[in-house]
Amino acid sequence: MLAEAGEAGVARRALEADPADWCASIRSRVMESKFNKIPLIILAGSAKKGEAVTGEDSHRLYGPKGLKIQLAGRPLIDVIVDRFRSSGAFDPIFIAGPANRYGATRGSAEVIDTDADFGRNIRAAMESVVARLSPGAAMFTTCDVIPEPAELDALVADYQKHAPLDFWFPLIRVPKDRAELGASGQKRRYLVIPDGVTEPVPVLPSHMVMVDPRALRLTLLYKCFQLAYRSRTRPVGARFLYISSGVLYFLVKRDVENLFKLKPPLLTLMALFNAALLSHRVGRGSITQRQVETHMHQVFGNEPHRRKYRERTGRVPILDGLSLALDIDTEEEARELALEISGS
Repeated sequence: MLAEAGEAGVARRALEADPADWCASIRSRVMESKFNKIPLIILAGSAKKGEAVTGEDSHRLYGPKGLKIQLAGRPLIDVIVDRFRSSGAFDPIFIAGPANRYGATRGSAEVIDTDADFGRNIRAAMESVVARLSPGAAMFTTCDVIPEPAELDALVADYQKHAPLDFWFPLIRVPKDRAELGASGQKRRYLVIPDGVTEPVPVLPSHMVMVDPRALRLTLLYKCFQLAYRSRTRPVGARFLYISSGVLYFLVKRDVENLFKLKPPLLTLMALFNAALLSHRVGRGSITQRQVETHMHQVFGNEPHRRKYRERTGRVPILDGLSLALDIDTEEEARELALEISGS
């Protein structure tokens, strides 16, 4: 009781001395408490038939997969929300998808109404969350991965250990026995050298990524996500050319704007140089984990933020967590996981 009275007295004196300062302090403490957990955005747009992979034998799934695929009679989106909610690390949770299919809310998750291409869905979701919450970080995942609780906990622990970060994008080790990939064996693998070793290991990109919206060139990031998704089955060199040509207009436009502000127009050169090195080294299987982080930071890092927070960086760890890398793109993958496919 005495302690409570003492705290109340301190608060009252602070309010009387400077009301504006006291209110700002309270807001800051509330925001800190609110973002002990990280906002999560589950991308749940409709896969379009125009995204079909030429020459592929498997049967692609189209439409809102979060609803079309079911596990034990439950729509997959509900299972995924529950898995991430039960980890205790994420709040609030949003579903970025068509509200005419998912509704305004779905259980404990709010729906952000969007159903465009991959890049524009990310943009709509991020802008909505930033406008409402102004978070220091936001996590993205997709509606077609079913995280195993232990693997999800391990990935979250890695993020929490190294936060704050400008971005966090784990790569997942491919099992030595490739038969463990089953129907997902067609997914494109990459070779990356982990920290502390000399030999590369095969990895798959995870379907979890954290971004700090204050730290990155978001417009460039959205465009790259859009183009990377469209070209996800192409060889590394072809993807680099496709993505680079797609973002060239944005880069040149920014450099012209910098020129009029009397700033050196180096963005195009710097971004394409680092992207080319990243593509070349990934293609050769000779890239290190640290080089991936450095090249990505050079391409996407917001320069004013980097100058202000010189100790901050991005992290691309190599971890175990196959359930977060095996997205369900095909009917064969769904059946292998004993999932049902509705006709909707």
